[in-house]
Amino acid sequence: GRIRVEDRIPEPARVDLSALRAQIAEEVSVERFYRELRERGFDFGPSFQAVDKLWRNDGQALGSLRVPRDSGDYKVHPALLDACSQVSGVISPDQSDQAAYVQIGIERLRRYRPPKNPLWSHVRMRSSEDSAGRTPVADLRLLDETGAVVAELEGQSARRVKREVLLAG
Repeated sequence: GRIRVEDRIPEPARVDLSALRAQIAEEVSVERFYRELRERGFDFGPSFQAVDKLWRNDGQALGSLRVPRDSGDYKVHPALLDACSQVSGVISPDQSDQAAYVQIGIERLRRYRPPKNPLWSHVRMRSSEDSAGRTPVADLRLLDETGAVVAELEGQSARRVKREVLLAG
């Protein structure tokens, strides 16, 4: 991998949150979402449960998030980045699949401004990198309440792992 710091990058256009919310209309219970993650071997403690509300449609998801109270000196708190990724977990409505997905890479991360509550995570899935669908790839945007892009994670890839492997510890 390569890390490059750029002094000035052009900011993306604001997102119309009302239009996006209308487009991604199927609401998902956050309590059920975290319960199903626990059943698959991911037990997020309270500080890593930053998702307040979730919606999905075919290939996209939207989540309402909150910044952790003590964000320290982080440019973007790790729990907030993790919450952005968690939102992608609601895109597949197939509840019979007990596999879990573990993040294995990010092509690019860009931060445009400091995150402030309330925040939104918008996830758009790309096609999988392999024919078996084991490596889904997504693009994520962290948005503020005005629709301004706070950060972008492009090309986040994940690997499918069996639940038993995670629990074997």
